[in-house]
Amino acid sequence: MSSLPEGEPHLGEAARVPVVWPEMTSEAREVEHVVSKSSSIETKLSEGFRGILGWEDEGAAAPVSEAQATAARAARAQVWEAHASEAKGRTGYPKHVSELRMRSSSLLKQIFSNEEFLVDEEEGSKALTRPVWSGKVEYILAQLGYNLKPSNMWWFVSLWLHCGGWSFLLIYILLLFLVGIPLLLLELAAGQRLRLSSMALWKVVSPWSSGVGYSSFMVCFFSSMYLNVVNAWFLFYLSQSIQSPAPWEKCPLLKNASDFDPACARTTPFMYFWYQQTLKASDRFEDGGPPVRSLTLPLFVAWCLVGTFVSNGIKSMGKVMYVLIPLPYFMIVCFLFWSLLLDGATYGLEYLVVAKVSSIYNIRVWSLTGCQVLFNLGLGFGPVASLASHMDPSNNCLSDAFVIAVINLFTMLITMPFIFSVLGFRATVLTYRCNEKNVEMLMDLVAAGQLPREAQPPTYLQGNPSAGYSTWLEGLPQVLKQQVHSKVPQCSLKEHFLKGLMMPLQDVFCLLRRHKKLFAVSISLLMFLCSLFFIRPPGVYFITLMNNYWIIVPIIIIVMCENMTVVWAYGAKRFLADVRVLVGHPVSPVYSWLWCSLCPVMLLLMFVTTVFFLATKNFSYTAWNSSSSREELRWYPSWARALMILLWLLVIGPIPAHLVYSLLYDIRFRAEMQGQRTGAPSALLLGSQIMPRPEASREEYLQGGQTEAAQPVA
Repeated sequence: MSSLPEGEPHLGEAARVPVVWPEMTSEAREVEHVVSKSSSIETKLSEGFRGILGWEDEGAAAPVSEAQATAARAARAQVWEAHASEAKGRTGYPKHVSELRMRSSSLLKQIFSNEEFLVDEEEGSKALTRPVWSGKVEYILAQLGYNLKPSNMWWFVSLWLHCGGWSFLLIYILLLFLVGIPLLLLELAAGQRLRLSSMALWKVVSPWSSGVGYSSFMVCFFSSMYLNVVNAWFLFYLSQSIQSPAPWEKCPLLKNASDFDPACARTTPFMYFWYQQTLKASDRFEDGGPPVRSLTLPLFVAWCLVGTFVSNGIKSMGKVMYVLIPLPYFMIVCFLFWSLLLDGATYGLEYLVVAKVSSIYNIRVWSLTGCQVLFNLGLGFGPVASLASHMDPSNNCLSDAFVIAVINLFTMLITMPFIFSVLGFRATVLTYRCNEKNVEMLMDLVAAGQLPREAQPPTYLQGNPSAGYSTWLEGLPQVLKQQVHSKVPQCSLKEHFLKGLMMPLQDVFCLLRRHKKLFAVSISLLMFLCSLFFIRPPGVYFITLMNNYWIIVPIIIIVMCENMTVVWAYGAKRFLADVRVLVGHPVSPVYSWLWCSLCPVMLLLMFVTTVFFLATKNFSYTAWNSSSSREELRWYPSWARALMILLWLLVIGPIPAHLVYSLLYDIRFRAEMQGQRTGAPSALLLGSQIMPRPEASREEYLQGGQTEAAQPVA
């Protein structure tokens, strides 16, 4: 995969190539270089005052206040004086350059620290500059808060159990550093450099890839609808935890208080509370029913919290992250020590030392691990680039990629002992209840004559079935043991342990920027209404279908398109040069090789194996059988697969649709350079440099350089 020629302008040079006059000496060229940077800053300041991102409102400039207009004229004056000083002579050159750099730095801080509305006194119209994070810590916490999801932690544990343990971890670390971090760097750098959300970002890089942003937005929309239901579950459990004892600790009594609820007596209290009280789960995926009323209020509160954080902007969001992100780590550490004291925790921790060498040679394991890397880093959904677009352009995004990836991996590793301990405890409790019921059933069956007297459990098991039920059962003759298994279920600690585990719009429509809070409230209300579908009795089965089978294909396709857009449409070497501008030092060319070679191959492997698996396997889910109060493995109906295909076409459709549109209307594959305006104007690109003509007067340049803007300089 070849990159574009090195001589073509980069993202930071798309509006105009700097002029190099023949008679200039090396000192003069350095002055020109500083002047061009100042001009770039002045251009960004002017664009920020207009309140646009440079590509949605071509020619519709928003008014600014008198003080801000004065600052813009002062910036132009500095640029003109620097150029005039260079043309007249070299006297005082070092001092002038130093002063100019200090003023440029001050202007840069002024540009990217402003988050307020710019109000025109005559018309009262408002325009909003793009806000920035107040600090690097807030930014990193926001990225971590997005990609650290409970579902990702559960999938990581599941893959550890089913994909080889330490062998899986070795594969994960390799793919994290060779595929995950380069792709994360790609999204971070693109969002930070262009200061655009995911919907607008890829259109600027290449007009043909406009649909990528829309597809990522739709995937994020659908996934948010059911992922926030998980937060509603948490809030519901939190509201119930104030009772003493907690409702999941013992079975509820019947209305006449004569005995426990039979449905709960047939299972464990926490299983009964989860399926019967929380989810009110139906027996089948095909069943209907209205939304569960006990979950409606927690879901509404969850979306209200989201709407509040979004409407208040990144400033308040950053402050909230100081609490929301460290708090789970503190809770995990506390619960870890508590979980180590539970019965059966030792059995769960034994799985931490498992390693299957054969998993290293399994293509399916590599594919599943690669998909897990994409999900853990939040790639393809869009928020990674959107959050990065609010960061200072001088931020080192390369170090950010490593920090985010390493903290993410560390979080997965510290949560594993806690999860394994809890799973061991759960398996131990379920096995004990299973043994207890089997002893009672065997005694009744022997008394009824359905089993021979040799199947009568020993006396010591009748009071304490956990004392050796499995050992006694294994000691029976093979024929008798088969008769017993035909009448009572098997109580396997390992089976109980493994069961169930495999289970940015404002940049496009500028009008929405003037009504941020109204827009946030409207979107939150819409998402709440859509999420009601997932708190119906069969809602948990729809969540399993979406999260386990549907979402992975769109994410792989989106990430593939993002990678191809940078490698083919823009050029990996040119993009690497832009990353060098962001990080402030040379970047290893190995990233270019990874983007061009390893990442596409790995993504293609993941796509092929995933599609093959989904096409050849039946989709299963764990259902609740209310009559027996047990979990059962069931298969999704055929129309569920058709529903998945329809949703795939819906979210991926914008990518080929924009591609066909570009072909029909002869739109260039690569974005226009050399200062030409297109559907993705280069005025937005941050390194734009506009140099005044040597013969231009000071007054002419202070007017904004309209003449120069109309005549691109080659």
